[in-house]
Amino acid sequence: MTPLAIAEMEVYEWLIRRAGPATWQFATELTTTLRMRSVINQLLADHSGQSIETIEKDTDRDFIMSAQQAKEYGLIDEIIQKHR
Repeated sequence: MTPLAIAEMEVYEWLIRRAGPATWQFATELTTTLRMRSVINQLLADHSGQSIETIEKDTDRDFIMSAQQAKEYGLIDEIIQKHR
């Protein structure tokens, strides 16, 4: 990924913000969300070089960083400084 220098990166907080009368639906959505969180956290760890513990801590809440911070974190490869 190669964002512009003014870009911000966000590691999303996995919080379910839905409520409904069907408990089974909630349980299914929760199970799916937790599975997706695990898969995505592992992908982030594998590709960023961060430990799974760091990724889990950082995705517990929204974590917004500058393009430079995202590069240092290992989420991106380079920052576009000017249009080619």
